[in-house]
Amino acid sequence: IATAQAASPYRHLIAMRAGTYKRTTALTLTVGWTRLIGAGRDQTILSYSGSSGYAIDVSTCSPSFADFTIDGTSATGSAGALRLEGNIPNTTFEQVGFKNFATTAAAVNLHGASQSSFERCYWTDNFRNLVMSDNGASTANQNTFHSCNLGNTVGSTGAAITVTNGEGNTFDDCLIQSVANITTIHITNCAGATGVGAAGNRIVGCWFEENGNSQSGSRGIYVQGASGRIIKGTVIKDNRFFQAFHDNPSRQIELAYTTATAIDGNLAHLGSPHIIVCDGGNNTDTHIGPNAFT
Repeated sequence: IATAQAASPYRHLIAMRAGTYKRTTALTLTVGWTRLIGAGRDQTILSYSGSSGYAIDVSTCSPSFADFTIDGTSATGSAGALRLEGNIPNTTFEQVGFKNFATTAAAVNLHGASQSSFERCYWTDNFRNLVMSDNGASTANQNTFHSCNLGNTVGSTGAAITVTNGEGNTFDDCLIQSVANITTIHITNCAGATGVGAAGNRIVGCWFEENGNSQSGSRGIYVQGASGRIIKGTVIKDNRFFQAFHDNPSRQIELAYTTATAIDGNLAHLGSPHIIVCDGGNNTDTHIGPNAFT
């Protein structure tokens, strides 16, 4: 892969045949618009056995990736699968799998990254978390996740998906199930990020099933601002929630210090005691439209 990258001109394609490609250090792409494509998500495997860093680390260009899996079975320590660092718009992922990253780092880290797209990607099988956050200079904004699958995560604390100081990020038509973390999606606005906020994030048309690992106090979607750091304009629309067991999760949606949140068109099938929407009393202008909760 490294040899092909060194020989690759601008806007070139690097094709990986079926098989397993083993790496102990990060694959760092530096050539603009490089496309790295495998023979199929279950056929081409990029196996990372590092103890730190990321299997793929991108900070200086906007490449695209398709049709392979990043596997961290042999990774240790603080190794992760992917980092996008800084304002590198239009990085794309299609049919890429991320699995077996149960290390201490964020398995997928969008650190100030913007306008990246993930299409039909998979975060499954012993996977810890996906994190989007500002990097002090830019927000994680306008990233899209369409028809992705996240499930069977490890660890009970924290969130499977965290959006910190992010704006305009969208989860659309995703399948999110069997998440072991106490929170499935956590949207938050933290301190210390001058000029950076959290606004306009959207969770639309997704399927949530049996998340929370039966932990008391578990949440499906947690939009958490704070006094002086209000989260604005979150849209939670046309999602489906299925829960057969108590505390899977305890609360499907929880709001704290938000304004102009829209909860509309959602459908819940719940077979045990449950709370659909938990309002801490510090939210304003919350719109709860027609929802079918049964």
